[in-house]
Amino acid sequence: MRWLKLSTALLLTSWLFQELLLSRFQSFDTSTIRLAFYGNYQDYQTWQVILQLFHAQHPEIKIIPEYTPGFGGEYEGRLQRQILAGNTPDLFLLQDESLPYYVDNHLLPLNKLLTPEDLEILTQAWVTTARESLRWDDVQYGVPVSGGCLLIYLNLQALQQAEQIHGPLRLPTDEWTIEQFLQLARQLTLDKDGDGRCEQFGFWHPWWGYFQSFFWSIGADLFDASRSHWVMNGPAAEQAWQLYQDLLCVEKVCPAPGELGQMRQDIAFLSGRVAMVINGPWFIPLVENSSLKGQYRVMPIPRGPGGRWTRLTWDGLVVRKDLPEQIQQEARTFLLFLNSSDVQQVILNSQRFFPPGNTIGKLTVAPPLQPFIEALAYARLHQITPHWKDINKLISRRVSTLLSGKQSVAEFLNELANEPVIRQNYPAP
Repeated sequence: MRWLKLSTALLLTSWLFQELLLSRFQSFDTSTIRLAFYGNYQDYQTWQVILQLFHAQHPEIKIIPEYTPGFGGEYEGRLQRQILAGNTPDLFLLQDESLPYYVDNHLLPLNKLLTPEDLEILTQAWVTTARESLRWDDVQYGVPVSGGCLLIYLNLQALQQAEQIHGPLRLPTDEWTIEQFLQLARQLTLDKDGDGRCEQFGFWHPWWGYFQSFFWSIGADLFDASRSHWVMNGPAAEQAWQLYQDLLCVEKVCPAPGELGQMRQDIAFLSGRVAMVINGPWFIPLVENSSLKGQYRVMPIPRGPGGRWTRLTWDGLVVRKDLPEQIQQEARTFLLFLNSSDVQQVILNSQRFFPPGNTIGKLTVAPPLQPFIEALAYARLHQITPHWKDINKLISRRVSTLLSGKQSVAEFLNELANEPVIRQNYPAP
């Protein structure tokens, strides 16, 4: 244990020392803006195009990109080390879920950088969810850049395999229900030789956060509208979590962990081992560049007792709190530039996300992305709170027990509500 603690301390020290060295010996021109972002190589290319467009219009402003490959953990880990070392980028990309962890000590409110007129023009140009996703306590902290919601992908080749056994199957309509979704998942689950092992599964069992779209459509939620009370209890919550458990443990339309070896969701779908997955527009380029091009369909979230909803997230640029005065005008210019139709079209062209502008109908939308644009009509933000990451971790931990079949849904919900972080911060009404 001592060796482990010492190794961890040495590793953390080396990271901080690396960032301190960068902050001391890396020099930037006073008109240079450091822009930090993350993503895959295609996201990197998208930012490169945006920066080329900007520099063509504003050659007097120099922006240096600081790209971190990958998603989430690696990027935020690097960002936090930079903050601790006093080497924070001037502008950096954040997902809305992470916003509460930075607003108090590290971010500059946009009303301290932009004029009231500019801020009004920007916020009125964004769709409501984009604007609200990067607000905290009624203060705008970020400029939304790109967003995505969740829909259901169907492998049409897997559908054809099921039709060889069941005969013609009806493709879901835009108004399909959760009951019809479950029936289709059963029909798409195939054990062709009867040996008890499925050659094809109907649905990939998603991370619980991706399943929130179903929770909402059934009528369940984590918090009340004020985000101050825990409401994940009662009949709707039990029905939602029962479905989540049954898909894997009772209906067995989803592969159990390890049942497909090391195969991930993406490969399972592309290879036809899983017929349906819930995913965002960022999955489109991978499918479009595979043998499934033209052989898949994107379907809406099915309706339930609570209506139809889909989970929506936005990424946006935020400004470090102590942004030097000599580059504030340059930063303003770049943030306003992001709202241009040229930038919005570049984001649409990636087919991985959609831009925040409410005039998207005037831009060119590739057909594969169209269902996600249409889903904005029933998309909603999940209720981010200052304890969101802790709650996500504890739910993910407890879900493993629920899905092992060792716990009932009622026991799961009761124990969840009594977790200290929930009981102390979000008492039941």
